[in-house]
Amino acid sequence: MNQDNDRYLARSWGLLTRDKGWAKPVLALCAASLVPVVGSFGVNGYCLEWARLTAWGVDSSPKQKDVRVGECIGSGFRAFLVSAAYGIVLWVALALLAAIPLLEVPVGMLRTALGVVVGVFVLAATLRATIYQKASAGFGVSRLWEMVSRDVGGFFRVVGMRLVFDLVSGLLVGSLWGGALVSEAMGGNMATLLQLVSTMGEPSPSDAQLMASYLLGFVSRHMSLIVASILVATVLEVVKRLLVTTACGLWFRQFDVAVWGLASDPLPPERPVQPMLPAPQYAYQQPAAAHPYQRSEERRVGKEGRS
Repeated sequence: MNQDNDRYLARSWGLLTRDKGWAKPVLALCAASLVPVVGSFGVNGYCLEWARLTAWGVDSSPKQKDVRVGECIGSGFRAFLVSAAYGIVLWVALALLAAIPLLEVPVGMLRTALGVVVGVFVLAATLRATIYQKASAGFGVSRLWEMVSRDVGGFFRVVGMRLVFDLVSGLLVGSLWGGALVSEAMGGNMATLLQLVSTMGEPSPSDAQLMASYLLGFVSRHMSLIVASILVATVLEVVKRLLVTTACGLWFRQFDVAVWGLASDPLPPERPVQPMLPAPQYAYQQPAAAHPYQRSEERRVGKEGRS
């Protein structure tokens, strides 16, 4: 198998952790992601700029100093425009399908099933826009589809990576909130919670007051757990973005990014796979010197044959 489309998780992790102090940019990105709007643009742009270098064939770890924050925010904003356009088109298409009575349930299942797949496709679109440094390059659907059709297996390896991270993140954060529910049950507050859940459809003013009082009490009782769950979710999200985005960059490598022309140009032709050479035959090798015991046995057998 071509090394350009294999072991994306291991290779992405190796690039992330290859330099000493690799945790510093991860923590910095976690702090930046807590900043509304601009922080998200910066984090996403930083990941895409690193993946752009990876797609060009540069084996480097995330930059730890002299980071051009403005360029990262610009790349993140460009990616937001591309993602928003694809999201609107997908939302309209699914809404039109859901308007058909018989397709309402299947469309809901389709939205869930295709969420990760479409997400990675849009990620590839944003990376292409980052490579060309213009948003319009992200809308080259025919070029993106050609890339996927050339290497379906590699594309779904990236999809699998993102799905695994989503599942792990959901399990870890869910276990923290599950602990909070267990604590509520042991503290005798579960009955109140169930009563509030049962009245969420049409809450009365007294129910709304009870809900507000319960939420304030819940926050005060589980403040440390809430903070821990936010921190865990933030770290996992940042690590997921870094690894999945650079895995997409590794997937791009096989398409010879260095020789791409204009955004509208077709992809370069596929690189031929080099066949494995057959193992050398003994006839083409220098015969090894025989062991002294072997040579004496051959002389003895030869004498016996002549006699």
